[in-house]
Amino acid sequence: MISEKITYTISVEDIVAWNRHYCYSQKWFRWKMAGGRLLFASWPILMALIANIFIKSYITSVGLLFAGIALSLTCLIIYPSFDEINRKMTIKQYKDEKISPLIGRHQLCIVENGLKCTTDVSEELVYWKGISNIETLQDHTYIYLGRNKAYVIPRSSVAEGNYEKFVNNVSDLWRTNA
Repeated sequence: MISEKITYTISVEDIVAWNRHYCYSQKWFRWKMAGGRLLFASWPILMALIANIFIKSYITSVGLLFAGIALSLTCLIIYPSFDEINRKMTIKQYKDEKISPLIGRHQLCIVENGLKCTTDVSEELVYWKGISNIETLQDHTYIYLGRNKAYVIPRSSVAEGNYEKFVNNVSDLWRTNA
């Protein structure tokens, strides 16, 4: 049996990246974000239309409507920057809170019946059948332990072990044993 391990460090940024990846991979979340963006962008037009009900001057009402449309387009353009602001605020909040079991040094070891995860504060064994999916992206690999829990392996912070070889071996063993 392969006895292979990988040691890496999880940062607050890695946890936030996992949360964002998980949320944006959910269809309901993408619909919610699209709805929020549409609502955020449509309020200036709605306000201009409501104001036009009370304004008797045609020139003023047309000007207000064009101003509302221009403001709505501006809102559509700047809305994505709120996502980045939210990401930075979440990182700051996580750094202020105590989430020590999640951040820090992690070691994943392939054992005969699954994966053993060891941190400074805990040790956990997950059987191959307990892994629901493995997803490798450019910067991270996510080993899903259910719908909304995963081991996060950041490619850039591997201290010991071969990232690609480990991920490939885990994927192969999971497929054959699950």
